Order: sequence, then structure tokens, then C-alpha cells
Amino acid sequence: MNILQIRLLFILLLNLLWAQSDQLENLTKSAGSYQSVYRDLSNTAIPLEKEIDPNKYYLGPGDQLHVVVTSLENKLLPGQEFDLFNAETIEYYVLIGPAGELALPSIGQFSTRGKTYHQIKEDIENTAIFKSYKKVMITVRLAAIRSFKIQILGAVEYPGFVTVTATDRVSDAIKSSKGVQKYGDNVIVYLDRAGIRKKIY
Repeated sequence: MNILQIRLLFILLLNLLWAQSDQLENLTKSAGSYQSVYRDLSNTAIPLEKEIDPNKYYLGPGDQLHVVVTSLENKLLPGQEFDLFNAETIEYYVLIGPAGELALPSIGQFSTRGKTYHQIKEDIENTAIFKSYKKVMITVRLAAIRSFKIQILGAVEYPGFVTVTATDRVSDAIKSSKGVQKYGDNVIVYLDRAGIRKKIY
């Protein structure tokens, strides 16, 4: 076998190895979509100053909820009420729509307008128990916080639109515009919402 044949054989082997690695990667990606139901699909965590109060946080378009409904109807091991390892589990990652709508297949549709996270959590739990299932264990958590654009005007370094989250403060929005100008006054701040102006500082 001469040098040319050896080189050709080596190139063919490299191509085969490359093709196999591609197939394995594609298979891994494909299998990934069928992983455990408890795999976390939520967005990247947003740094928070402190935990969110469920009774004060009002849900809105873009918030994401993670809902897990586990049926406890399939019995039973001796001496046990139910077997969690064999329980049927349904999982939802749902975004609240532009009109504040929240749709959970087989459970129902909910309106989040003017409602807190705690209120919606209770609505989902009560509806699932009453309407769809007899014995269930329900977990509802806030998986991701919405973000939206607001307009910063006045004596800031870069007036215009900035992206903020529902937990950001007014001072965070001003910082996103690179702060107040040298001759600006950071104690005179107004919030304009729905045509109504309110002095904050």
C-alpha cells in the first residue's frame, strides 16, 4: 500500500468519524426534547433585590408560569395512599398572552388582568381540582418575569426606550439611560401612565 492510498484511507476514516459524531449530536438533541418532565425550561434567572411577594406581584403579559399537575388516582402500594413514582403527571410552561389571557389545556382559561400571582395560583388549583381531576397534587410557580419597553425623557444622558422588568425600580430605568445629566435634577421625576402624570421624587 503506497503513501497515497494510506492518505486516502485516513481521510475516509476521518469523514466517517465526523459523520458519526454529527449523528450522535443530532440524536442527543432529539432525545433532549423527551427528557424528564421535571426538566426546567424556564428563562434565565433575573437578579432580584429580594423575593417576590405573591400577594403584591400582579401578573401581566410576558410572565411565564410553570404548572405541574400530578394525578393521584392510580393506586396503590400496601399501606400507601398513592404511588408518586407511577403517578400521571402533566406539565405546562405557559406565557401570559398580550390581553392577559392564560390557557391551560384540560384545565381551563384564566384572565390575569388585575390579579396577583397568589390569586391566579389559587384559581388554577381550585379549577383543576373541581373541573378536571378528582385527586391531584398541583404545583404552580412563577418561572420567568416579564420585560417590556418604557420611554425615558428629559435630562438623562441617553433619552429613549429602555427595557425593564416588572420588578425594576424607576432608578433602575434611569440608570439604563446612563443616568441624569450633569445639570439635571434627580429629585424631580415624573411617571406618565395612561395620560396621567404622577410625581415620584
